[in-house]
Amino acid sequence: MTVAELIAKLQELPPNNIVVQAKDGEGNGFSPLSEIAVGLYAAETTRSGEFWTPDAEDGDEDNEADSAVCLWPVN
Repeated sequence: MTVAELIAKLQELPPNNIVVQAKDGEGNGFSPLSEIAVGLYAAETTRSGEFWTPDAEDGDEDNEADSAVCLWPVN
């Protein structure tokens, strides 16, 4: 994904959403951005947490979760 493509996709989303990403905090490898997903994020610590896309049919909601955008790598 290019910077222009990323900007266009992000401009469609609420500006107050938290941005999270799939992680390897040690920088053991790098991968191009594959896709952007909108969902919910619940912090478990100040450094990490859980991201999921709720299923509207199941009523999967969490009052402790924040709206979030997740950046997913190719690998």
